[in-house]
Amino acid sequence: MNVPGKRISRKEKTAFHEAGHAVAAYLLRKKFRYVTIRSNGMFEGYVMHGQPGSNLQDEWEDERIRRSALERDILISLAGGVVNLLLTGKRDHLGSYTDLHHALELADHVCGSKKECTAYVNWLFVRCEGMVKSPPNWHAVETLAGELLKREKIPYRKAREIIQAAKKEFRDKKNHV
Repeated sequence: MNVPGKRISRKEKTAFHEAGHAVAAYLLRKKFRYVTIRSNGMFEGYVMHGQPGSNLQDEWEDERIRRSALERDILISLAGGVVNLLLTGKRDHLGSYTDLHHALELADHVCGSKKECTAYVNWLFVRCEGMVKSPPNWHAVETLAGELLKREKIPYRKAREIIQAAKKEFRDKKNHV
């Protein structure tokens, strides 16, 4: 994970950040259209979720699944920043600002106060860190980030194949040691 003294380019940080979102989405069973590190003028990279015009709130209509769906979306939103923290040892406040703001907005749907939202999102950040730094998942992040640096844009189906192959490769390597 964190390699002291190793310089990481902005493009590499972006690839890891977006791979973090994509791997978290995969692990939490949330499909996306594609992951990219091509700038759209507003962001250096992003994961495109849903179909054009779709509304995430449709998923939250049923009270029974509301908190679970929100939690999943918050974890996915936080994953890019978690990956950058694990990669560099520092929080990327600029690169993760929009993600954190989005996570806090989502938390506001189930929390009663700003203090509760902050505590809830901090707790989910810790959960996300544990999920992402699990060795097979971290290997999937590294592998997908490497592919993003080569291809710049990867559709969901291909990203899923890359993640599954990386996790299998990690398990196979571990079993042969």
